Amino acid sequence: MCKAGYIAVLVPEVFMETEEIFYTSIYKYLYAEAIRKSYFLTLYVVTKKEEQNPVLPPLLKADKVDGIILLGQLALNYVKMLKASALPVVLLDFNYTGLGLNCICTDNIEGMYKATKCLIQKGHTKIGFVGNIHLTNSIRDRYLGYYRALIEGGIPINSQFIVQERDDANNYIPIVLPEKMPTAFVCNSDQAAFRLMETLERANFRIPEDVSVIGFDDTLYSITSHPKLTTVSVNRKSMAENAVTMFLDLLENSSMIPRKIVISTTIIDRNSVAGPKSRS
Repeated sequence: MCKAGYIAVLVPEVFMETEEIFYTSIYKYLYAEAIRKSYFLTLYVVTKKEEQNPVLPPLLKADKVDGIILLGQLALNYVKMLKASALPVVLLDFNYTGLGLNCICTDNIEGMYKATKCLIQKGHTKIGFVGNIHLTNSIRDRYLGYYRALIEGGIPINSQFIVQERDDANNYIPIVLPEKMPTAFVCNSDQAAFRLMETLERANFRIPEDVSVIGFDDTLYSITSHPKLTTVSVNRKSMAENAVTMFLDLLENSSMIPRKIVISTTIIDRNSVAGPKSRS
């Protein structure tokens, strides 16, 4: 079969909203790496309705692409439909165990474990988590990293410290602070941390003097916040480069044993963390 020279990048519409920075930056890295390897990208934004009632996108039916990179978690049934299309598929920033698909993932558990442990080492024992674990596997894994650090630190989990910033339909909701406040929060994303910091400031909490905050992703939110945000840095460039390489390998060898590549994270220390003893 003659190669089209195009890769379809399918992204859920929620990850292409104006406020979303993480996935748009990954797409830019994907584009640069694809061009470097003599390929072009075709972006297709999958609506919520299309996710709920899976129908193959027109560009996939027309044999205009050589395969698919899924950028950000799509519904399981939608991914199953794409797998049945027989086109090469690479999952980027998520995975569904049991589907036997190639994927590139961030080490979410270890990243959030390191962030939470950092707070524990500074003396925090009352640590909250901001994120809805029902939304994506990534958020759930980040919660597991948080939970693991608490267990190892001998700190009991307090359900009142678990705060949601989005509902189960992925709509933004007001952040409601716990009645009895923790001394620190880890957040599922920099955007969630940014919104939390705004909420804390409106409630007259100082950051980090009263409450420490750590984000995840190392996006622009982490350096436009005040104070600048300590965060878990995700190597988006490496994720994109590995995804394109994996796709091209799969294109050349369709019987390749499915692989999972996990990209490590690092803590970027800025100004939003202090020890609990600094509170006045």
